[in-house]
Amino acid sequence: MEMKNFSVYFNTNPEFKEYRNLTEMSRHLNSLISTDRNKADIDYILAPTSGNLKLMVDTEGKDMSRPKNIVDFIVDSTSLSIDSNQYHRMLSLLDFFTMYLNSVKYLRFHPPNDIRPTDTPDMWWKYALEAKMEDVRRNHEKWTWAYFKQRKEDRIKYIKIYKKGKQKKLSDKEKNIINLLEIQYNYEDIIQFRKLANASILREQERKDAKKKKNKEKGFFSRIFADDSVEKENEEDFLQELYSRIGFTEPEVIPNELPPDYVLTHINFLMVRGEFDIKDNQKNPIITGVYDNFCVSVDMCVEGISITSTLKAFTIEDYSAEEYKLDLLSPDYNRMAKNIDTTEDVMPDVVRFELDVSPYDSDVDFRVNLKAQPMTITFAPKIIEKLLMFFGTDDETQLEELADITAFGLETLKEQAQNSIKYALEERSKIDINIDISAPTIYIPQSPQNFLMGEKSDVMVIDLGHITIGSNITDREQSIDRQGLQISVTDQYFYDSYNINMSKMNIYITDDVTKVVESEDFIIPNFDFNMGASIRMFPLPELPSLKVFGEIHCLTISITNRNIGRTMDIVKTLALPEPAENKEVSFSDRAKQKTSELHLSDFVPADNNEENIIAKIFDAQFFIRK
Repeated sequence: MEMKNFSVYFNTNPEFKEYRNLTEMSRHLNSLISTDRNKADIDYILAPTSGNLKLMVDTEGKDMSRPKNIVDFIVDSTSLSIDSNQYHRMLSLLDFFTMYLNSVKYLRFHPPNDIRPTDTPDMWWKYALEAKMEDVRRNHEKWTWAYFKQRKEDRIKYIKIYKKGKQKKLSDKEKNIINLLEIQYNYEDIIQFRKLANASILREQERKDAKKKKNKEKGFFSRIFADDSVEKENEEDFLQELYSRIGFTEPEVIPNELPPDYVLTHINFLMVRGEFDIKDNQKNPIITGVYDNFCVSVDMCVEGISITSTLKAFTIEDYSAEEYKLDLLSPDYNRMAKNIDTTEDVMPDVVRFELDVSPYDSDVDFRVNLKAQPMTITFAPKIIEKLLMFFGTDDETQLEELADITAFGLETLKEQAQNSIKYALEERSKIDINIDISAPTIYIPQSPQNFLMGEKSDVMVIDLGHITIGSNITDREQSIDRQGLQISVTDQYFYDSYNINMSKMNIYITDDVTKVVESEDFIIPNFDFNMGASIRMFPLPELPSLKVFGEIHCLTISITNRNIGRTMDIVKTLALPEPAENKEVSFSDRAKQKTSELHLSDFVPADNNEENIIAKIFDAQFFIRK
């Protein structure tokens, strides 16, 4: 299968056309379809993209090492672009649809469109009251015995007709009953009714097969004098069995002889090259990103799903300033070359992400692995200003309305979460997270232009070293206390815990990032930081949302007048634009050669056991030398 010139566009300043006939209209619409020969002049969000889809099916299924179905989807290149006008118009469109969906259920109470609130306010007050009363009535009727009885009758009626429709053609009257019930109940209810009906069909078929098998095993006289009466089961027991059969999803029937790691469907997606742009109102780029060899691989096994995503290269360029262009985010190939095995000539993937859903070799529900190679981030002050202008809005009223709509949605989600907290506790997922990041190096230059040209200029370097994050599943298991049939949990059960280790972090200021850093340039030299974080996963106001505890074995902060001056010069360029005239004398030129050193060390004795390591007492010592 081949896909050609698939695109998405949003014209913010369209030119309205008038057509004399359908032929003229069709000709104009066809001209908007971009091809290799015809490039349409429209504002693309996704530029015309082509790709190929290939499907291979193993009809024999004898080789267990080969997937049964293989799907390959290759896209040559993609280009995403959005400007400020498109962004704000899409927000307005989203605002319109949100307001419409919130009011569509009250349309039958809405006054005629030609009646304005200023003319007849009584009708509009009545509309508001009727809409509110409708919500009250809907919520109340679902908790009445009459509703429960009617729902039970409708469920039995729907299942009976649906099962009949699986065997023979329904009459017009039965079709009308099905249609009316599907209109009356929501999507989730209808799906549940159908699952019950399908489970009932399977159950009846199993009973027929079992009866045939039993009759074959009997003798001739046993079959003649056998009692064919079937014991009637209690209806509630019958429904409970059907519910247990359907569960929450319909399980796929898999032969028992297939191994759990056998791949039923393997999907490969490859995007050879892609780019994205964020532009201002004049369609001038603010940020441009380029990525190469974006791959996604999905293995749908007999037990579980495995997803692997890799990115070979990724670069974001900063176009916020007219006089220069910076690499805002780019891989640090020098550090990558030091970390890889010398026997391998191929550079590793910049980012590798793995997600396993219900893995067959573990009892966790989700397993997440993330590995990232070293990258560099260069920060310039103008990019913040440009992005604030891009995402900002001049219409404060519209912004307030969007905030109100968002708050209403959040309150609804919060209410649903509180109502389903018991179910969430019983069905809580177990997640195993392992993140290994060769943390990025952040450059904050005093003069981005000099930094780009390679000229000497002060640069603050924040080297985040190496970061690892791992789930602490044992904390939750230890929080459950089982004593016979009684089960109790501690407060820690409501949290997901993570261990965070940060090592080899440095902060220093230099005028040449290529040279070896001198000791007096360090603000915070090499130090390690271990931290544990517990995030509350349920809406329990009596418990804190976040609990953090950690330790720093040794933290040394070197404070000199020279470093203070250089730091203030860099901070000043971040807050205010550089003055064109009457340049002030920098702090570093007035700095005196006096140094102060702050040293923080652990007060815990070396022979202390690990149980007391969380409770840290630090002692501060100040050394002043001239």
